[in-house]
Parts: sequence; C-alpha cells; structure tokens
Amino acid sequence: VYRMATGLAVAVVLLAVGVWIKTRTEERTGGGPPEPEPPAVAVLPFENLSGDVTLDDVSRFATYSLEGALREVESIRVVSTSVARGILSADEPSEGLFGADLMHELLEQTLATVVVEGSLYRRADTLLFEARLIDTERAEVIEALNASAAVDDPAAGIHALREAVLVTVGTRFNLGEQYAASYGQAASFEAWKHLNNARELWQGGESERQAIDEMYRAIEVDSTFDAARGLAMIWHVNLGEFRQADSIAVELEGRIEELSPRQRWQLAVQQAAMRRDRDGLVKAFRDWKDRLPNDSRY
Repeated sequence: VYRMATGLAVAVVLLAVGVWIKTRTEERTGGGPPEPEPPAVAVLPFENLSGDVTLDDVSRFATYSLEGALREVESIRVVSTSVARGILSADEPSEGLFGADLMHELLEQTLATVVVEGSLYRRADTLLFEARLIDTERAEVIEALNASAAVDDPAAGIHALREAVLVTVGTRFNLGEQYAASYGQAASFEAWKHLNNARELWQGGESERQAIDEMYRAIEVDSTFDAARGLAMIWHVNLGEFRQADSIAVELEGRIEELSPRQRWQLAVQQAAMRRDRDGLVKAFRDWKDRLPNDSRY
C-alpha cells in the first residue's frame, strides 16, 4: 500500500509539474494571457552574532517564526530560506549587510522585491533582535526593526519582531484588509525545539519512530501547534500508517477554518494521497500552485 501511494504521489506530482511548465511556457510565448505575479519576499537565515553557540537554536527559531508568519499572508509569495541559502552560498557577503550583487541575484532568480534578514546579539542577560527589510532593486534598507527579550524568554522578543515585520511588509505591499497584525499564531519556542529535533532526526537517517515521538511531544507542549500535527500526518502517510494519518486528518478537517492556508493545502494533498484520489491530488496542486513558495510550487 505504501509503495502504491508513493508511486501515485510521484506520478501525479510529475503530471502537475508538466502542467505548470506548459502553462508558464504558453504565457511567456504568447499562448495565453500572462498571470500577474504576487509580490514576493525572500527570507534569509537569521544570524547568531552573539558568539554563543547555545543560541543557534534561537536564531533558527527566529527564521522559522518570521518565514512562517509571512507564509500566512495569502496575497504575497514567500521565497524560503532554503532557496535563499542556495543563492547566498554562491555569493560572498560583506560585513553587516549583504552586498548589492546578492540582492540583484535574488531579484533576478526569485523576483523577490524585498528581502528580510535578521541578526541576534546578546548583552548581559538580554537578547537583542534586529530585522532589516531590503529593497532588492536598489539594494537599500527600507526599514530596520528591533526587539529585545530576556535570555530565558527569547520567544517574547522574536514574536514582537515578527509582528513588526508583518506590519512593515503589510504597509509596503498595501495589503489593507487582507492583513492583520496578529496574522497567524506563533508557535512556542519549547514546542518548536521538539519539532526541530524531529526534523534533524528524520534528515539524519535516525529512527523515524523517534522523530514522530518528538513531533507528538511538540503537540503536547503546545496543543495549538497545527504545523506539528500536519507534519506528523505526512510522516505517518510516508510510513504507510494510514489509520494514524487519517485520525489527524479528521481532527484537522473538523476545524478547517482555523487552519492556515498552507496547512489547508497540506491537508487536501494528504487526504487525496490516502484515498489514492488522482483527480483530488491534481486539483490540490492546481488550486495552490501559485500560492506556494518557489521551492514548494510543484
């Protein structure tokens, strides 16, 4: 069953890729009306400049929170840190801000007109967070935002910075009624650490069961952490454990309106995969192909 489901998913994804490429090719060659591209924001990995390696997880959580908050705004497209990191690795950053060449490269490759980069510092028992919004065409800082928090409560500073970034991006792109300052719910730092541990176990080839257990610990810490539930559902499907995955899907479907747009898309994809519903899987990808970040568009 697992192999059948995996084979179906791969086949339908390849079909979706072909449809997307054909559509884009027609648009660019005059075969159809061009679709307007939504405003795009690229998120660079948050830097830990404190000199304290124990704060590396805090900087990763800051990246996760900023990128996740921006993803919740349906009218903008987010270029994820994984994509930005690949471009970043091909260019040597200057001290402080990244150079104009990198900004122009991000604009050319991703069409992102704004880049969000951030840094973390430490002063005694206080953590200082800074986010800079950069205009990629001019390679100039649009806004510099700051927040602070006690070392033992980093999430407070990150969440404050997150709200400030959302307000600034919302103003920049004139999002109006589509934007609210508290858009989307932030995960707690403790819950995120379990999710991060799960990802590292999974990617490192460790016990998949141990990774899923970590995911459930994240949910125990923060019962509102739907991103963790969604990943647990996906991993159960990957393991062929459809009963457990279906249990999570039913729970999420019961409060569909409370889920973020991305989680609703993940739910639709996984439900179609579990049902071996080719048409449903194609529809899910077609419905969301232009709302997904570059690295997940297919």
